[in-house]
Amino acid sequence: MWLLSPNLRIGILDSLEKLADKELQLTKWMNSNRKYTFWNQLMFCINALFNDANALGKTSQIKVGLTVYNEEEVEKINKFCKFFDNLCNEEIGGQESDIAYFGHPQWQRVIEDAAELVEEMERNNIANNFDECLSQFNHFDMEEYEDYDDFADAENIKNGYNLWN
Repeated sequence: MWLLSPNLRIGILDSLEKLADKELQLTKWMNSNRKYTFWNQLMFCINALFNDANALGKTSQIKVGLTVYNEEEVEKINKFCKFFDNLCNEEIGGQESDIAYFGHPQWQRVIEDAAELVEEMERNNIANNFDECLSQFNHFDMEEYEDYDDFADAENIKNGYNLWN
């Protein structure tokens, strides 16, 4: 399947990889010289998931054919985002010191759940030839089609995926 927003998928996956990487968080995000280094790094992940992808919003970009390959990815990403949003905004409460996040009893669950999502998304990338999709998106030839969306639609229909019916 050719995704309509492969670059956004990369942003989502990159954020999840960072949330899954405990070593990165310990060595790069935790900085005893600055009170909010972890928070500042965490904001990049939050922005990718909740602003760029608009996860959990009415205009969510977490849709089959747009940024994900199947309903299972949609469900798992949405479940993770609900938990993550609640943890950051309700339980921890927004911009707090680094240790409030990394030291929270539920933070290990963030790391583990994000790692599971990364594994699934990477498996689906391989199964759906994501590298080729991304290559076509980044080096699109406009001669035959009006835009990349038209190209992706034609490729999907040719391969048995009709996302609009």
